[in-house]
Amino acid sequence: MNYAGHLTGGLITAGIVGGTSFILSGLHPVVGAVCAATTLIMALYPDYDIASTPSKQAFIVGIPAVIILALMHHLNQAILVLLFISVPKMFPHRGFVHTLRFGMIASFCWYSIVHPFIHVNLFFMMTAGMVGYLTHLILDRHVKI
Repeated sequence: MNYAGHLTGGLITAGIVGGTSFILSGLHPVVGAVCAATTLIMALYPDYDIASTPSKQAFIVGIPAVIILALMHHLNQAILVLLFISVPKMFPHRGFVHTLRFGMIASFCWYSIVHPFIHVNLFFMMTAGMVGYLTHLILDRHVKI
């Protein structure tokens, strides 16, 4: 599957997850928006292991984010962002990064980055992350546990 396909699948899934999270959270718009964004990010994340459009975008956004977080004395989040954008490069394409185990690790890492700034329930964030990740793997027809 190419970037456009993953983006389309991620946007559709993000809309469903965002709407569902909005309703289940008692109509809390921030929860819906954060869960939708998480789903979309995780639907694109497995292809960070190659020189793909999502990978390039991650570095364009991620490096300034690392610098800003470090300047704001949020060193843990700065390190997590750096790991989040660089660890997939350490594995071959469609290797460990294309597994549900890595999806759980990446989703928890993303939750740990976002949570100090926007308080969204761990269950909502992990579910949104895993749904996005699973969307990518299904579109690749490459689901490994």
